Amino acid sequence: MKTRLVLGAVAATTCIPAVHAQNVTASIDASKTFAPINKMVYGQFLEHIGNLVNAGLWAELLDDRKFFNAIPTPPPTNGGGRFGRALLRRWTVVGPDSVITMDTERPFVGKHSPRIALSADEPRGIEQAGVPFIAGKEYSGRIVLAGDPNARV
Repeated sequence: MKTRLVLGAVAATTCIPAVHAQNVTASIDASKTFAPINKMVYGQFLEHIGNLVNAGLWAELLDDRKFFNAIPTPPPTNGGGRFGRALLRRWTVVGPDSVITMDTERPFVGKHSPRIALSADEPRGIEQAGVPFIAGKEYSGRIVLAGDPNARV
């Protein structure tokens, strides 16, 4: 079984087209029935105790993969982390902090996305430490980028 690592990052120096919402209509035909649900299939209840669900059961390896928090992210001042317990792994800047701005005009998702000012002289970008990769395991993922067609990424 392959594990999927998804990274959504935007290094934008040009515009990203806006996505427009579409109306969806659904109808239910109650006259059509199917086989009953097997009695061996039943629901379960799982409480978010500590960080059990968020750090244990979710398949996502990256924290804050949709960039809810701005980069660089200041450390929490009230001792809270994800749900007030376990600390969120933060994105950190590769290069000087000034190379990252949060684009609020055309975010890929949410209210903002990171914009990275590239340089031919030094590495620049973002990184996240402590991602729990397993040695010898194959991972596949996706990075979403937008930018100047002449940029080398």
